[in-house]
Amino acid sequence: MTDFANHQITDLESKSWRVRDPDKGSYWFHVTWSKGILVLSGDIGNLVLTHYQALAKFPDCIGWVAGSDEGYLLGKSDAKQQYDQDATISGLLELAEEVRSGWDDLTLWRHAASLVGKDAEDLAEEDARNAVKQLLTSKHQIFHSHEIYEATQDAESIAYSWTAHQRLQMQALQFWAKALCEEQQPHHVDVALDQEGMLP
Repeated sequence: MTDFANHQITDLESKSWRVRDPDKGSYWFHVTWSKGILVLSGDIGNLVLTHYQALAKFPDCIGWVAGSDEGYLLGKSDAKQQYDQDATISGLLELAEEVRSGWDDLTLWRHAASLVGKDAEDLAEEDARNAVKQLLTSKHQIFHSHEIYEATQDAESIAYSWTAHQRLQMQALQFWAKALCEEQQPHHVDVALDQEGMLP
């Protein structure tokens, strides 16, 4: 067990805000800054950004968050990209097309066919490719990442991306940062949401 007997408690400079739509109860969130760390919490979940240079001073912090790419900022957070089936299947089909030089060499198509229970050896080239494409791109077909790996034996064939919810969290932080950059009062800002619930 860790011994905390000699630990000292030190006050740190920090700032905290609540951001909400005064007319609605959903999508409210808190933002807390302390040197090197920015924390999002509330109705849209929790997210922690860590960058000991960009977040060292508060004026630099809001400029960095407001002006950076969503994906870059998420890469500085505790969020993890999730398996993206659509991108994985799209990449698999694209690669299979690129390497196609005759049905005997279509190992990627055979891997793809195995995912949907098709024996590529028993199918004519065009029939096999069309059957595989149709099944792989079906909205009702679900393939887990381990199935893709078992079929291809290639970890790089599995695509990962940021989820819509993670991007929503980053949009919330950027909304807050841009509001402060414009010298608005974020706890009185009306947060306008579009029909899909995304922040502008």
